[in-house]
Amino acid sequence: MYWTLELASYLEDAPWPATKDELIDFSIRSGAPLEVVENLQEPGGRWSTV
Repeated sequence: MYWTLELASYLEDAPWPATKDELIDFSIRSGAPLEVVENLQEPGGRWSTV
C-alpha cells in the first residue's frame, strides 16, 4: 500500500520515538482508518522504528 499525507496525518500525535507495534497500537486506539493499520503491518515496511 501507499502512504498519503492524509493517512500519515493519523500518526501525527503518535509517541516518538515509537516501535512498529506501538504505532499499530496507537493507530487502532485512535480510530485511524484500516488502511493505516494495514500499512504499518506490511512486512519489511519503513516503519520498523520511527
